[in-house]
Amino acid sequence: KGSLLTLRTEEAGTVIVTSTLQPVAGMTVPIPVRPEKIRISSEAASTDLANALRGEIIDVNYLGDLSAYQVRLPSGAVIRVTAANLVRSGTGFFQPGQRVSLSFSPDACIVLDR
Repeated sequence: KGSLLTLRTEEAGTVIVTSTLQPVAGMTVPIPVRPEKIRISSEAASTDLANALRGEIIDVNYLGDLSAYQVRLPSGAVIRVTAANLVRSGTGFFQPGQRVSLSFSPDACIVLDR
């Protein structure tokens, strides 16, 4: 399955991933995370997940049973996050300009070996 690796990124800072890759110092690898694997919250990032980021909602798309959020990180990078719409009204939805916490597990990351 792989081991835990701590990788430094320009966009998101330090990220902990599960991978079979044996990285070399200075190596560049993409680390995609599926949008539905990222937990979004208006509270502090979840402490039960290894990776925690802060950002600002810049766009929201309501897609029936889920919402897709574009979140800008302090680095300027934009991450797409999807979350199930658990309530019918507009309460509970995040709005553009709102600061949010993002968190995800190491297993949610896919380290691609170019």
